[in-house]
Amino acid sequence: MEPVIEELQSVTYLQELKTGEYLVKNGDPAYGIFFINSGRIELIYRTDEGFLITEIKSSGDVIGEDNIDINFYVFDAVALEDSEICFIEKSFYHSSENNESFS
Repeated sequence: MEPVIEELQSVTYLQELKTGEYLVKNGDPAYGIFFINSGRIELIYRTDEGFLITEIKSSGDVIGEDNIDINFYVFDAVALEDSEICFIEKSFYHSSENNESFS
């Protein structure tokens, strides 16, 4: 097996969510990013004025890449339907940015 594949397998895992389950909540530590394999996830942002801003993510989308450097998530993420999510650890995400194997 190629070293890159072995490294990827050691820093990822699959997570299944049922409708209504939270993937993360606002303020949770940002240990990595999430890739949506299947399903739909609603991101809920709260403004200082109390307004809610929502965004829907679906299969093929990535969640959390904007929060990885501030070390916590700034939204709630809840499954709108049964979903399968691939979690990728922060350490691999950062190392892959400069790795020619992923270019």
